[in-house]
Amino acid sequence: IMLRLSLPLTCIAFISVWLIFLLTRTITKHTRKLFAQQQQILGKLNGQVEESISGLNMVKAFGREAEMTEQFEESNARLCHVATKAQIWSGFLMPLTNVINNLNFVIVAVVSGILAAYGRISVGLISSFLLYSRQFSRPFVDIANIYNNFQTAVAGAERIFEILEEEPEPADAPDALPLTAPRGEVEFSHVTFGYQAQEPVLKDVSFRVPAGTRVAVVGSTGAGKTTLINLLTRFYDVNSGSILLDGRDLRQYRLQDLRRTFGVVLQDTALFGMSVRDNISYGNKDVLPERIRAAAKTAGADSFIRRLPQGYDTILTQGGAALSQGERQLLTIARAVLQEAPILILDEATSSVDTVTEQRIRRAMLTITRGRTSFIIAHRLSTIRDSDLILLIEDGRIAEKGTHEELMELNGRYAGMYRTQMGE
Repeated sequence: IMLRLSLPLTCIAFISVWLIFLLTRTITKHTRKLFAQQQQILGKLNGQVEESISGLNMVKAFGREAEMTEQFEESNARLCHVATKAQIWSGFLMPLTNVINNLNFVIVAVVSGILAAYGRISVGLISSFLLYSRQFSRPFVDIANIYNNFQTAVAGAERIFEILEEEPEPADAPDALPLTAPRGEVEFSHVTFGYQAQEPVLKDVSFRVPAGTRVAVVGSTGAGKTTLINLLTRFYDVNSGSILLDGRDLRQYRLQDLRRTFGVVLQDTALFGMSVRDNISYGNKDVLPERIRAAAKTAGADSFIRRLPQGYDTILTQGGAALSQGERQLLTIARAVLQEAPILILDEATSSVDTVTEQRIRRAMLTITRGRTSFIIAHRLSTIRDSDLILLIEDGRIAEKGTHEELMELNGRYAGMYRTQMGE
């Protein structure tokens, strides 16, 4: 309708729309960066608060209250500064678009008045055109403000998309094989792996474990013991070489079937907000209470469970915070016992228990590992003397391997570690 009424006045109205577009582009160019910085600083600030609360006892123990407060105030001040700048730039848009809109109204009124003075247009057309030009420009002003506010959501969404775009575990190959009745024979063949490819943790590791063998993995902290287990359970895939289970590469099996092959007790205990009974039977449906209690007895956990307020029906909260670290570890051992997997992995299963409990767990380990392929990671060498094979890992390589007697006769690194622990 505006084009039909007056082409010159319509061109003037289009100039204001173009100016609003340029203004929006200029302001959002700044606000986009500022809102992104705001989200990053806010994430860091939230992380500091969470660490301060979860590690409150440690903060107090080391007298770091003042430093933590200072770090919080510094991050909070940065957040305030960036957020203020973002809001100032964002606040420019609405009044400036209104200024452009009002200037457009004035220019259209002046030009149309001049045209009316020369008899080019009528007064009625001026009134109609001014009304139409207002209706024409208002949506562009609203869109500009919506787009500016949208930058806040985009800045937050970018951080969410970073998580969503993380690669999940690799999908099973179309020809992946089912894993039924696994024997438990394991072989590492020239395995090299690093969490960062340029910094390998394991370097050309090769060994073979017949089914039913009890294997102990020892070595100094950071040597690559837990990494070896992470590769075996396929939490990560090797960079080069291969890991064979019953003569086939792990990657040829369906991942779900492969994971059922392992009973795992990790160094960091994982308990859930459910009853003790459900935590022990986690991953095993419709298990009889008698079997759950038998698994707890085998792991040495039955006695302290029966002392809990509701026994096996006691609900654990906050990851079992009411239990000691040793008691939590006994529950995870009971969980692995109940699973009856052909391959058992114990990663520092006795690291958080007293000497008496350690001996009880050692006897339990002899029972539950009988007839199973077992990988036992331990710093306390007294718990692995009965192992069929001991692997000593140093700097990502197998430095020594053999039985306890063979390694003591070798009088190498393992013998030195054992004598040191025994006080000889």
